[in-house]
Amino acid sequence: MPGRELHRVEPSVDRDDGEAARAAQGARPGCGASGGPAGSAGRRRVLPVAESAARERGWKLLPLDIGDAGELEGAFKAATGARAGAVLVHPVPLFDRHARRIAELAAQSRLPAMYALRVYVEAGGLMSYSPDLIEMFRRAAVFVGKILKGAKPADLPIEQPTKFELVINFKAARSIGLAIPQAMLSRADEVIR
Repeated sequence: MPGRELHRVEPSVDRDDGEAARAAQGARPGCGASGGPAGSAGRRRVLPVAESAARERGWKLLPLDIGDAGELEGAFKAATGARAGAVLVHPVPLFDRHARRIAELAAQSRLPAMYALRVYVEAGGLMSYSPDLIEMFRRAAVFVGKILKGAKPADLPIEQPTKFELVINFKAARSIGLAIPQAMLSRADEVIR
């Protein structure tokens, strides 16, 4: 599952005021990582992996339950009140519809935020590491073509994403006083300046 690798990404980013010790994780109650039910296989896999990755780094994971857009500001206040050093935003439809607002709140709170979709970075967020959605759509089109040519869907192999992209918004990093090492910038697939 790609989520396991995504949560194990170690960005090697240091704030000007010291290293983060707590990470807040935004999640919508009743939703899994893909927007499915809370008991979904996706949620059961993603949350323990995120918790394990946080433990390995000595971080405390602070889950933030957000039920609607009106709770976003309160969630960021809770994160800063708990002295969170970073935010991890899961890809759920509620958040995706409010990408710009979430990026603004992260910047106002001076919290580095890692997103699961590049749309957040394009909206002003700090960075994302995710499967290349364009490539995934291309692969889906190949499957559609095979099915239209007579292949049985049950006979087609299940594919995991193989192409991932790291997108960094350098302007967003500067605005919150975050120094991103040149080595990380050179590894990025795209740097928004």
